Amino acid sequence: AAGAGLTLDEVAAEALGALGPKQGMLPASAAQATTEAAPVADDGWLRCEVVVENPHGLHVRPAARLVAALKPFAAELRLQKGEKEANPRSLSRLAMLDVRQGDRLILLARGEDAGAALSCFQQLARDRFGD
Repeated sequence: AAGAGLTLDEVAAEALGALGPKQGMLPASAAQATTEAAPVADDGWLRCEVVVENPHGLHVRPAARLVAALKPFAAELRLQKGEKEANPRSLSRLAMLDVRQGDRLILLARGEDAGAALSCFQQLARDRFGD
């Protein structure tokens, strides 16, 4: 995260977010999963679906490019792969999705620049996330 140019606060948040996989193994994870349920489509969420073409999926470099590309947008963002969901501004959360070639990703966005965030995501996917 630091190498991707994130601030100290963002790096600290990434470090805390890396606890997610360990917390997911604890019994209390069921309550946490409920709070991260997919947003309802009629709540103002816009969506963009892409298929990952990268031969090695979203490994660290393309995932870091995605995080950096979406960072400037004010819109609320959620990235989904199947039943899993992650904050696309968190490198550690993206890693938990384990995105591989051929996987379908859906970016959900709502807020003032949601459309621009989705366009950026779509273009980045066309460019194979810079990889």
